[in-house]
Amino acid sequence: MLIGSQARGDANERSDVDALVVGSPASGDIDNLRMRFEEPLNLISFTGTNFRKLFEGGSLFLHHCFEEGILLSGDGIQWQRLRDRFQVQTDFSSVIGKCILACRLMSQSEIFGGHYLAPYVNAYTQLKNASIFFLAQRRKYRFNKDEAIRETAEQLAFPGTDTIVSLRDIYDYSVRGLELPLPFVLNDVTRGDAVLALVTDYMKRIDDACR
Repeated sequence: MLIGSQARGDANERSDVDALVVGSPASGDIDNLRMRFEEPLNLISFTGTNFRKLFEGGSLFLHHCFEEGILLSGDGIQWQRLRDRFQVQTDFSSVIGKCILACRLMSQSEIFGGHYLAPYVNAYTQLKNASIFFLAQRRKYRFNKDEAIRETAEQLAFPGTDTIVSLRDIYDYSVRGLELPLPFVLNDVTRGDAVLALVTDYMKRIDDACR
């Protein structure tokens, strides 16, 4: 199943190709997928057992797969039956809490000896996840990271949206290896502490809203 930005139709020059495989793919399926797109392939693979656990638990990830995904290979009738039966979970408070705790750790810049790359990358991961789960808690389902952050920030009346969204550039530069102009100098202590303070404020607002 094709998922993510390519399936939603909001892919850009920085997007890769996300695909979900359940069980053992037919011979040649993965090669055909690689040939179909020029972008790098990000393959997410589940055994049948793991898929069932996520299905029974109402995984938000599977919800997005069912709602936005495009079946490329497999039993379309069975997939539609699963889609019709699926019920997404409704309580994301626990996972939101974990994101908040992780961001509190990232805000302690002294732990990282004045180096901000790791805090920026990890803080971005947690704040975009928290945003997606925050909206899902309110029955609004967004899987586009920037859209989820911006919509959450608007609901929270958060003033530093552009800054925290720009952390994605640092994430893509560091984790995905993309050649990008960075929004600010990585080891600027004054700037770094100010950015992490914004992240802390953002997550506190999510925490307060969830309470």
